[in-house]
Amino acid sequence: MKVSPSVMIIFGGTGNLTNSRLIPALYHLESANLLPKNFKVIGVARKEFTDKSYCDELLISLKKYSRSGVDEEVWKRFSEKVTYLRANFDDKDSLSDLSAILDNLEKEWSICFNRIFYLAVAPSFFPVVFDSLKRNKLNEGCAKDANPARIIIEKPFGRDLKTAKNLTTKLAGIFKEEQIYRIDHYLGKETVQNILTFRFGNEIFEPILNNKFVDHIQITMAEDVGVEGRGEFYEEAGVLRDVVQNHLLQVLALITMVEPEAFDAKSIRKEKYEALKAIRFIEPNEVDKFTVRGQYGPAKSKKGYREEDEVHKDSNTETFVALKTSIDNSTWKGVPIYLKAGKRLEKKVTSMTIQFKETGHRLFEKFSNKPEANLLTFQLQPDEGVAVRLVAKKPGFEKELQNVDMEFCYNSAFREPLPEAYERLLIDVMNGDQTLFPHIDEVEESWRFVDKILEGWSKQSKPQFPNYDSGSWGPKEADELIEADGHSWLAHQLSVCQIHFRN
Repeated sequence: MKVSPSVMIIFGGTGNLTNSRLIPALYHLESANLLPKNFKVIGVARKEFTDKSYCDELLISLKKYSRSGVDEEVWKRFSEKVTYLRANFDDKDSLSDLSAILDNLEKEWSICFNRIFYLAVAPSFFPVVFDSLKRNKLNEGCAKDANPARIIIEKPFGRDLKTAKNLTTKLAGIFKEEQIYRIDHYLGKETVQNILTFRFGNEIFEPILNNKFVDHIQITMAEDVGVEGRGEFYEEAGVLRDVVQNHLLQVLALITMVEPEAFDAKSIRKEKYEALKAIRFIEPNEVDKFTVRGQYGPAKSKKGYREEDEVHKDSNTETFVALKTSIDNSTWKGVPIYLKAGKRLEKKVTSMTIQFKETGHRLFEKFSNKPEANLLTFQLQPDEGVAVRLVAKKPGFEKELQNVDMEFCYNSAFREPLPEAYERLLIDVMNGDQTLFPHIDEVEESWRFVDKILEGWSKQSKPQFPNYDSGSWGPKEADELIEADGHSWLAHQLSVCQIHFRN
C-alpha cells in the first residue's frame, strides 16, 4: 500500500489518547513499513519537553500499550520522525512556530505533503484550536495550495444537536467538509467493516434481511471495566452520548442501510444517513416505556461509579442504557431493534444478532423439541467472528433436534493479527479516504434521536442510582424491557469464537 507523504500534528500530544492509542498505532504502522518515507509526528502541548524527553515519555507508554512489544530498531526509526512543540492553544502567536516548522519541512522535502491536525484534546478546546489554525493560515495546507490541510476530530462531536450544529458552523468557516475527519474508532474495526462485505458479497443473506424474514435485531456493547480515570469526561457525557450516539447507531446503520451504488465514501455515507434518518424517535413521553438507564454500584471489591475519581458523590450520570426502537421504512418497518451498552458488566462483548422468524414446521410436530429461531451474529469483540445458528437432528435413535453453529473466526481463518482500528483510520486520513468517517449529516441525525431521549430523562424524577451491581448484566428492568416481547439478551449467552449459544 502506497501512503501519501504526511505530517501529523497532534494537539494534546502529552494526553492519554496520544499515549495509549495514537503513538502505538503509528509505531505499528512503522513496524509494518506502512508509513511513508516522508513522515513526521509533531506533538503539541503546554508541558516543557525537549524532543528527546518527549520521546522518552512516549516510549514508556508504548511499552505499556503496544500490542506487539517494542522493537529497538523500529523504535529508533520511528522516534527520529517525532518532534515536540510547546504551545498554548489560545495564544495567538504560539502556533507561528508550527507554521515555520511545516514550511521548512516542505522546502527540505521539496514536496507538498498532507498537513493533518489531530485534536486529541477536550471538546472545550476545539473552538480555540480552530481559531488558532485559521489565524495562522494552517487550514490552507501547503504553500502550493494543491493539498488542503485535514483535521481529525474525536467523538463525541458536540454533546447534543445544538452544540453539534454550533461546532459545525464554527468549523465550516475554517475547513471544508472534504477536509474534516470525524473519527469513530469503531468504524475502523475489521469486523465492523466486514458487515458490508458479508451482506452485499454473499447472495444468500441480503434477500432475507428485511421485515418479511427478520424477527428482531439486538446490538450490545458490554464492558467489564469502569470509567478508567475518565470520570470528568463521563460526568459530561454518560453512556448514551459516549456509546449509543456514535458506535451503536453507526453499526445499526451498516446492518440496515440499502446497498450503496459504489464502495466509496460518498455512496456509503449517503445510505448510512438514509438509514439513520429512518430510525423511529423515542419521544420524551415514551422514555419510561422504551428506555432503561442505570449506574453501577460497588460489588466484588470494585468501586461504584460514584466512588470513582472526579465523579460527583450524588451523580445521576448513566453508565448503562437499554432501549427499543425500529426503522420506519418499507424494508424494516415492524422489526424491533434493541440496543444496550454499559460499563462494569459481567464480561466484555460487543455483538450484533439478527434473529429470524420461526413459524413452526409440521414435519417436526412429533419431535421431542421444536426448531428454534435461526440467528446471524456478528461478534465485533473480543475474538471476532460471524456465526449462523442452525438446527440439526441430534445423532441417535430419538427424534430430537439440537442447535448447531456454523462459524467464521478471524483468528483461525486468517492466522494473522487484526490491525487496530486507529491504524486503519490514520492510514485512510493520510490517503484522503473518508469512507469510514461519519458525515456531518449522520452525526446530526444521530443527535436528533438521542436528544429526544435526553429530553425525556430530564423531565423524570431523579433516578434511583446506583441500580445494578458491578459485575452483573445491568438493571433488571433491562431484562424486563426485552422479555416483554418474548425475547432475551443473546449477548449474555455468547461465548467467544468458537461462538456458541446456550441451549
